[in-house]
Amino acid sequence: MPHLGFLLLVMLIGLCAADTKGKCRLHPACAILGGHCVKDPTDPIDCRGRLVPDGCRPGNCQCCIPGCPEDEGFFLLPSTNQCFKYFKDRPRNWTESNELCLAENLVMAQPYDAVNLRSYIVQRYGFYSEFWLGACGDGTYIQWQNNGDIIRSTNPLWYPNMPGNRITPVYCLLLLANDGQWKNDPETPYYSEYYVNVRYTLCE
Repeated sequence: MPHLGFLLLVMLIGLCAADTKGKCRLHPACAILGGHCVKDPTDPIDCRGRLVPDGCRPGNCQCCIPGCPEDEGFFLLPSTNQCFKYFKDRPRNWTESNELCLAENLVMAQPYDAVNLRSYIVQRYGFYSEFWLGACGDGTYIQWQNNGDIIRSTNPLWYPNMPGNRITPVYCLLLLANDGQWKNDPETPYYSEYYVNVRYTLCE
């Protein structure tokens, strides 16, 4: 018969494992930036700041850095509390935009409220352009790079007649952020564009 102390130890280990299962674990890369882990970054109350990749474990957790410093080019979208940074120095292709975001310890934008984001950008900054977002084609759908979620062709955010056959890996997602498109089609900000074309960069 197993020793009573051994059985108690096994039970304690089991309880500890159950207690930590599914919880976010802070990585030094997040801690050094003063961040904390959030399990559901789509919930506005979970992160009032900007999200940083690879700062927490497991993969469904993300590192939240409090604050959104506008003096550094960031802006906060009130409807979701997402913190974005745009780069208007020059247009870039999708690959260059992705590299720029990563170099800034950011990721390409994945807005949870694309309609309000487009409206906010046009009204506040007067943009007459488009921004690359963090999604590209996989041959069947347009897929977000950050979490692997797909954007189906039936998604109501697509601009008229999009994406059509523009779902191969050479096509990536744009946020249409110009005054004319905003006024004519206010609810459809998504557009699939050839990745080598140059547009502005939007990170978060």
